Amino acid sequence: MGRVFKYLGWLIGLLVLFIVAAVVVLPRVVDPNDFKDQIVARVEQETGRTLKIGGDLKLSVFPWLGIKTGDVEMGNARGFGPQPFASVHEASVRVKLMPLFRRKLEVDTVTLKGLQLNLGKTRDGRSNWADLEQRFASTEKKAPEAGGREGAGPGLTSMAIGGVDITNARVTWDDRQQGKHMVIDRLNLESSAYLPGRPLDLKLRFAFESEDPPLSSEVNLDGQVTVDQAQEQIDIAGLGLKVVLEDGELPGGRLQLAMKVDGRVAAETWHLELRGVELRDDNIRLTAEANLDRLAQQLEVKGLQLQLVAEKGMLPTEKAVLLDLSGDIQYATDSERLLVSGLLLRSGDLQISGEVQGEGFSTVPELNGRLAVAELDLRTWLEQLGVTLPEMADAGTLRRFSADATFNTKGDTTRIDPLAVTLDDSRLKGSVQMAGEAVAFDLDLDAIDLDRYLPPPPTEAKGGKTGAQEVPSKGAQASSEELIPVETLRKLNLDGRFRAGRVKVMKLLAEAIELTVKAKGGQLSLGKKVGRFYQGNFLGTLGLDIRGKAPSIALDTKARQIAIGPLLKDLTGEDRLTGTGRFDARLDTRGNSVDAFKAALNGKLGLRFENGAVNGFNLARTIREAKARFKGKPLPPDDRPLKTDFSEISATAVVKKGILDNRDFLAKSPYLRVTGKGQVNLVSETLDYTVKAVIVKTAKGAGGKDLDELTGIPIPIHLTGPYQKPKLEIQWAEVLVAAQKADLGEKAKKYQGKLEKKKEKLQHKLEKKLFKLFD
Repeated sequence: MGRVFKYLGWLIGLLVLFIVAAVVVLPRVVDPNDFKDQIVARVEQETGRTLKIGGDLKLSVFPWLGIKTGDVEMGNARGFGPQPFASVHEASVRVKLMPLFRRKLEVDTVTLKGLQLNLGKTRDGRSNWADLEQRFASTEKKAPEAGGREGAGPGLTSMAIGGVDITNARVTWDDRQQGKHMVIDRLNLESSAYLPGRPLDLKLRFAFESEDPPLSSEVNLDGQVTVDQAQEQIDIAGLGLKVVLEDGELPGGRLQLAMKVDGRVAAETWHLELRGVELRDDNIRLTAEANLDRLAQQLEVKGLQLQLVAEKGMLPTEKAVLLDLSGDIQYATDSERLLVSGLLLRSGDLQISGEVQGEGFSTVPELNGRLAVAELDLRTWLEQLGVTLPEMADAGTLRRFSADATFNTKGDTTRIDPLAVTLDDSRLKGSVQMAGEAVAFDLDLDAIDLDRYLPPPPTEAKGGKTGAQEVPSKGAQASSEELIPVETLRKLNLDGRFRAGRVKVMKLLAEAIELTVKAKGGQLSLGKKVGRFYQGNFLGTLGLDIRGKAPSIALDTKARQIAIGPLLKDLTGEDRLTGTGRFDARLDTRGNSVDAFKAALNGKLGLRFENGAVNGFNLARTIREAKARFKGKPLPPDDRPLKTDFSEISATAVVKKGILDNRDFLAKSPYLRVTGKGQVNLVSETLDYTVKAVIVKTAKGAGGKDLDELTGIPIPIHLTGPYQKPKLEIQWAEVLVAAQKADLGEKAKKYQGKLEKKKEKLQHKLEKKLFKLFD
């Protein structure tokens, strides 16, 4: 900084000599405006820039020796367009005449009105002031030779400036290399008189606008600075800064900040020391101490503490949230390395600790770090914040929560690996990566009981009805509502895998679960594999294609060796069906509503149950009771359980345009054979289906003697109408016809037997007579 004052004093000294000569000679003999061309030529010679002086030059002599200009404009460097590098509407400077004879420089307030400064950088990184730096650098090398000695100026014993008054200035910054454009507008600067070693009052006001990021602000700065030439340092005392930020992403779109700073700047070493830094707003308080050593290229912030009050509405809470952040920061400007240590974020019982390292901030920023959430009672903490939690079946949930994550962020890619989360008795671990809009994950969960987190079951009221109110059906409106968020899923870019050791949901238990999901370009596929599911396994895929106007869905699923009884018992509380089952389905459809899905449904279905029973229904008893009613006889007594055993139930079906067609239903039991065929219309929700039961064996333990006459006779049962409440009709006419045919067959067999016996007797007699004849 001493060199700055040296050159400033040297320059002002020359200026003073020039002014003295001008005071004596110029006002008397010449008009200074006659020398505009020479001034312009000299400036162009020294700077390589054009100079335009639009207004008149005015001189004053006594008691102030001064010069005042009108419009002045300096041209820009080559390659930066026609707009000027700098321009000023009016400028004036005055020097007191008499002190000059005592080698004292006393300058009145320097005034600049309408200053405009256009700074920029080309795509190859060249600035529009680089040429001036080169010229001034060469001038500095020659200055000691021309000046003789390196003092404070040629013969000056002291220097004082009455102040600076800059009004309505504008500074633009256009960085084509980084694509940044910023404007400082309505800049006004006022200062008190400058005297070495004495405090200097400053007032600065300006507006700031940026395109990337989009930001606008109003800045007010007031304070005192003291310049110590001997120590080559500047002391800052009570510097107050007020900033008003306007940004659409800010809460309310506006943020007001106020800051107080004390500090010191060492010019020779370029060391900046800030003490008692305090930044305040209605909802923000920041305190810290900072040191910037430009020679060591090191920035250090110690004791950083930020308190932020998130008002109601800023976060999904019903109360204001106090956030307290603390830590230390070190940043090396040469290597662009950042270290944030001792990082701690607190909010009530929540504590997040960690550290962050970073580099490459001028090229591709990269951050590495680790964050850990200490174990806390999540339910209590959320309730303290006023968060209304949904009612859960187990009030003991959300009592233990903790997390630990190691992360890396480079450019638009963030990877969290490893990730560990604990929630109550469940442990989740794995990794997550986000690159732009693409998300990938690989997660493992040991076990979770989701029923604990679901709403509690409705309570039983008197009369066996639940206490919860029935929700009225939406009917046709619900059937036509769009179910798939097409626009959202089209943007989805996802590739993930999720594994779980044990999951319980809706009372169903599954183990060894593996889910895979992929989504990109409007195509989504979901794979599911359950290694252990009620003594069997489950495998399936779901595909969704939303590239066209209407979404298309394809389902392919297989279930093997499923224990049906325990599954239904857990799901519904009743094991209406028992046995071992398998199920196959390959279906596809189009549309975006329940109605559309059913109307466009196509595919194939297959099922098979073995060695089980249908509980709550005894087919033999139903036939026996129907027979009694048909003959007008009283119902036979029967204390046997309502149960129909079977050794096999199987069926396949073809679905075409929402109509399910089955032709091979088969059920086998020790005394019954049941076949069926028909159609189920999913669109109209009706069915037309016929079941035929054939009694193949009777016994006292099975059907009773009263069914002997029906043995081998098909008993058709026709089901029609809405499949939720079908009409059931036993077609006795067909039963009677079949029975009569069977009766005639039995009589024919009886007479055939008698004829065979008579034939055998006649044959025997004939053989005897023939034997005697030939004997």
